[in-house]
Amino acid sequence: MGDVSPAAADGIVVMDTVADAKLVDGKPTMDTVVRAFNGTTGKVLWTVNLGRGARIPAFKGGVPMIHDGTVYVGTPVTSDYTAINLHSGKVEWTWKVPNPGPAGAGRGAPTFYRGMLYISTGPDIYAVDPKNGRLMHRYHVGGRFGIVNPTIVGGTMYLGNSWDWVNAVPVKDVNPNFSESGK
Repeated sequence: MGDVSPAAADGIVVMDTVADAKLVDGKPTMDTVVRAFNGTTGKVLWTVNLGRGARIPAFKGGVPMIHDGTVYVGTPVTSDYTAINLHSGKVEWTWKVPNPGPAGAGRGAPTFYRGMLYISTGPDIYAVDPKNGRLMHRYHVGGRFGIVNPTIVGGTMYLGNSWDWVNAVPVKDVNPNFSESGK
């Protein structure tokens, strides 16, 4: 099914994979598919195709994250993040990563923190509204984030990048509307 961990909630296991690899106009392409399974029986509950794009260097799927009945998952094949209803499989929104780079963007799971999604991909960290996928803010770090998601403790975001740095970034630098009091 891919090279990333599944996510699970409410007895449902969610995983992504590539499908239908083929040449289109002489170029290798593939789809990314997200599938939900009943965690007890293994029965497929729903499948969502996230779209076709250029074949990336290796599968390098996106790690799904589930929060409050919504699956958030990226795909480097199309450089998008998508919100999917956990129970119905209905796509709620899709957000295109700006300037994804040649290897695509969308591997790491988003981090939900105090009403905002934080996504690290390419050389940037993004604050995205979890209700509608609207980009709220962007913070440039440099290097490249692969299968990394921010860990947030006490208003500071911790993550590593391809420059072998461990970054400690104040959440308020990524989201100027952030308040440590949560108000």
